[in-house]
Amino acid sequence: MTETSFEYDETEWPIVRIVTPAGVVEDAEFAANFQRMTAFMQRRQPLVFVIELHPATNLSVKQRDEIRRHEEQQRALISQFQRGIAIVTHSTFQRAMINAIFWLIRSPSPTQAFSELESAKVWARTLLGHRSLSSPAGSAVG
Repeated sequence: MTETSFEYDETEWPIVRIVTPAGVVEDAEFAANFQRMTAFMQRRQPLVFVIELHPATNLSVKQRDEIRRHEEQQRALISQFQRGIAIVTHSTFQRAMINAIFWLIRSPSPTQAFSELESAKVWARTLLGHRSLSSPAGSAVG
């Protein structure tokens, strides 16, 4: 991963881990991230996104609005296949901002902010119906 691109990890499929880049995210990179998320949902299998926000990730007002647009445009796919989104950030401010954004959007799938990655994964497994705290059995589709 470079410091200016998103990182994707599906080794724990159907949990898809996304790590945001540090600093300002270019609009094209942000749009490409939504295209990638949509492609995961187009596999037509239940999944949960676990998004780790880099402490220095800085989204513009336009990009925050793009989150809303993506939710509106992909509402059918999200409703059918996205079981939830876990946002991981150590910043109390970022957690509050994320909760507010998704409360306003009224996403068809639950969104929860966490301070630790493992807590987010436990929540994701619960949403998917996995009872074990170990990695779920399944294939990593590339």
